[in-house]
Amino acid sequence: MPSLRRNPIEILARLGYGARGVVYGLVGGLALLAAIGAGGQTAAAVTLCRRCCSSLLAKSGSG
Repeated sequence: MPSLRRNPIEILARLGYGARGVVYGLVGGLALLAAIGAGGQTAAAVTLCRRCCSSLLAKSGSG
C-alpha cells in the first residue's frame, strides 16, 4: 500500500507535468483550428490591448 503522504517536491513535479500537458493540449487545439481555417479575424496587438483595457476599465467603473 503506497504512503498517503508524498514529498512536496513530487507533488509540485506532478502538477508541473499536468500544467505542461494542458498547455500542449491548448496549443495543439489552436493549431488544429488554424489548420482547418476555423478561426476568427486577426487583430493587431494594439487593437487587442485597447479593447481589453477599455473593457477592464468599464467593468471597474473607472472609465
